[in-house]
Amino acid sequence: MLRRLTATLLCLLCFHFVQAYEPSPQERQNAQATALQYIEHLNAGEYREAYDMHSELLNQRMDYERFAKSQAAFSDNSGKSLSDTLVGANWQLDPAKAPAEGFYVEYEFACEYQNVTPCEQTLVLYSELGERFSVMRHSRSYVNTQTGKRTGRFIAKPGNFSRL
Repeated sequence: MLRRLTATLLCLLCFHFVQAYEPSPQERQNAQATALQYIEHLNAGEYREAYDMHSELLNQRMDYERFAKSQAAFSDNSGKSLSDTLVGANWQLDPAKAPAEGFYVEYEFACEYQNVTPCEQTLVLYSELGERFSVMRHSRSYVNTQTGKRTGRFIAKPGNFSRL
């Protein structure tokens, strides 16, 4: 009984600190356009353009040279991008343990490359009220079809917050 009460109180406490957020149609459109543009830049090898879409916090944790090198290595191993399909989005306002207060949207993409399938990408965007969206985190998880090994290539994960 005490365990059940403790678990219920923890759930209520967590719910209080993590607020789901219902974005306006304009916010949805702006965020989705940002996410798709970022993925397009990566697939086209336009690493400077993608890097410039990062949040200041993300760029503090990874300089451009390291970012471009990791992206080029992924591109060399994965081959050409065949598809990127937006699977879902999860919006939150001021999640607990987030590196900054503001709006966050986590996009899940199913992706396919010549040498990598299945592939999943997670892209977290961040915006302060009224500001443009920037990339706060990007990660990939995939199976290399040449080696059969599952791999996760994480670009960066600023802060210490759980999935949004």
